[in-house]
Amino acid sequence: MGYAGQISLGHEAFLGGGALASDALTPATRTGLPFLIAVPAAAAAGAGVAFLIGLPALRLRGLYLAVVTIAFSFTMTESIFRAKAIGGGSAGIALPRPQVNDFIFTRNADYLGVLFALLALLWWFDTNLTRTTLGRAFRAIKSDESVAASFGVDVTKYKLAAFALSGAMAGVAGLMTGHLFGTVNSESFLYDRSLLLVVVVVVGGLGSRVGVFTAAAFYALYPALMPHVFGRKILGYDVV
Repeated sequence: MGYAGQISLGHEAFLGGGALASDALTPATRTGLPFLIAVPAAAAAGAGVAFLIGLPALRLRGLYLAVVTIAFSFTMTESIFRAKAIGGGSAGIALPRPQVNDFIFTRNADYLGVLFALLALLWWFDTNLTRTTLGRAFRAIKSDESVAASFGVDVTKYKLAAFALSGAMAGVAGLMTGHLFGTVNSESFLYDRSLLLVVVVVVGGLGSRVGVFTAAAFYALYPALMPHVFGRKILGYDVV
């Protein structure tokens, strides 16, 4: 739906892969490695899951590809993420807040600063990506795969690259989401929530970073702002 024109309804699987990868790398979990190492590890895990889900993209397009991606996400959330060795079973896994030396980001305001720093970094990366050969190849594939191939664009390679990059970003988001709530399990990344991400992208505007960011911020802030704007009741109903 973005630069390369591939439709994915399985992004919750990418988020879950990033969060579960952090379980093996962050402090107070298993190996005690620094939190910063978990960020590229989550990106790699998300990219790996996305690579697997991107393999059908070599032959499928449009609605068929969307069905395959959501089926893959359903499989991940209903089986792999539920495995005790991977997702901790019904109890889930504990993901503590990030720590730098002796400072722990326990306050939400401090953690928000980390999130904005990562957002700025990924925004910069995405902006520059569109100006590279890779970005131009993505746009060519989105316009017309046959024409792109006739100009020497390796459609197969770039399709997989698009899924892997998308999965890497989603993996980082999953990592930060897991550490925000402190505990994740198979219910934290349900496949049907991928549809919410699609709605945010469509409402914000396909390929528009500012639009998607605005739509996501509105969705996140709307429940908190409604009571203050309209009062505790709207059309006679309580606002919760």
